[in-house]
Amino acid sequence: MNAQQELMHETFHALAQPISALRAKVELGLRAGARQLPMESLAECLPLVLRLSDDLGMLREIAALEQKPATAHYDATALLLECVEEMAMVARDAGTTLAVKAEPGWIACHEATLRSALFLLLDSTLAAEPGNRIDIGLHRDGDGFAISVSPAKLGGLRGKLFCKLMEHAGAETVELGAERARATFPAPIYRNISASSSVE
Repeated sequence: MNAQQELMHETFHALAQPISALRAKVELGLRAGARQLPMESLAECLPLVLRLSDDLGMLREIAALEQKPATAHYDATALLLECVEEMAMVARDAGTTLAVKAEPGWIACHEATLRSALFLLLDSTLAAEPGNRIDIGLHRDGDGFAISVSPAKLGGLRGKLFCKLMEHAGAETVELGAERARATFPAPIYRNISASSSVE
């Protein structure tokens, strides 16, 4: 099975359940004799429609990730801290602590795609684990660096999208489990030295 056939199979599988449930609820509502039951049935349809819309959005994003973009060299520590800062207000509102432990390091990646992957992961984990602590790390791993987030509450199509985004961002390996997400990126062979740097 090639990649396109696999995506089509996953698409039909992901959409079959909410569509079947939605159809059953609508048919039940239309057949009901009592006036209250149709409203209850229609109210039960709303989460199914929202799930269907969400799944379609995820599948559309996955399908759009065909060619890997070119990577460049970025200060991984600064990039990670910026991504965490963008989620700081949401975390505070959820009563969640975002704890960052990052070693200084540069990585080769596609910045915008990496930001999208981290936003997806942090947003989903914050929604699933309010009031807890999320540990975000960056540390040396062999010749490169690993970015880790624990816990990582990201399953189904969102999990698949996260892995695809990380791969397209330039990750050499991506791991996604119930308790941790981890991606390793290559370190550049060299990096530009800022104008303020000096050699003695």
